Amino acid sequence: MSSIVHLELMRDCPTVDARLVSVIIPTRNRATLVCRAVTSVLSQTYSVFELIVVLDGSDPNTVEVLSRFQDARLNVVCLPRSVGPAEARNIGVSSANGKWIAFLDDDDEWLPTKLEKQVIKAQEAKGDHYVVVCEYLKVIEGVRHISHLGSGPKRNEPLSEMLFSWRGFQTIEYMAPRRLLLQHKLTDVVHDDWDWFLRIAALEGFELLIVKEPLVKWHVHFNRRVSSSTTWKQSLEWAKSMSEYMTGRAYSMFIIRISLDRAMQEGARVIDKLLLLREAFGSKHGSLRLAAEALMIMLVPKTLRDRLPSSSAGRVARRLYQMVVAGTY
Repeated sequence: MSSIVHLELMRDCPTVDARLVSVIIPTRNRATLVCRAVTSVLSQTYSVFELIVVLDGSDPNTVEVLSRFQDARLNVVCLPRSVGPAEARNIGVSSANGKWIAFLDDDDEWLPTKLEKQVIKAQEAKGDHYVVVCEYLKVIEGVRHISHLGSGPKRNEPLSEMLFSWRGFQTIEYMAPRRLLLQHKLTDVVHDDWDWFLRIAALEGFELLIVKEPLVKWHVHFNRRVSSSTTWKQSLEWAKSMSEYMTGRAYSMFIIRISLDRAMQEGARVIDKLLLLREAFGSKHGSLRLAAEALMIMLVPKTLRDRLPSSSAGRVARRLYQMVVAGTY
């Protein structure tokens, strides 16, 4: 039987199992989706784990649905009020018993050997300042196409540039020591996952350990992720506040690929788009490839760009876009 706990206050748990992985899924009001995520965790070939689903506020329907899972490894933590995804993850970390923490979003899923292969890779770490990631499959809702992404940095490539490239990775790939996440908690800011990673990557002796195969599925839902995303202005301010953790090129990549893209989706004024272009290229860290990508973002709607692979012609156009504009995977 799964266990359901209603908590008002969390305390750090002193008991740590050296083989255990604590999997944390924050969720609210998405019972059907979170069941898919939970099922993918319970189907792992590595069985030494606990699964902590943190309900971010009152959600009786999800409580009822999760109670149907007959697995003692599943624990449901019910928060009395919403605290946001970053703090919900922190609460999950505080209640965990494992040596490692692995994150999963409620609308994504893992392939069966994800934990097994990441635990093996974690044995290569030389200290406690490390994150284990993997490659991932991007599944676009309504499109018969799956992209294979997240191959990690090229030789001598700064991690901040890799993070905002097409070879970057998602939070659902992360596995890191619980001790590291207790010392360096996620903060309630926009782009909290990137914010956390950039700060961790700046620690002395940091190691990025990569399993070179796709082990997770990242589902992109047009009617969810876009509507719930932060604004282009918030993204721009975050990038400015974190510029010391990025190279100039990484900063320009973020402005074009995130801020400009969101400005287009929000129907921003022409003067605002010009401001973003000046911000990206005024430092002279932009490139012809990035300029071509900015042009693509401004001319082709995001939904169309994402849907190109749904036909043979679209697949060819998508590949040309990757090779000429964004670089190959």
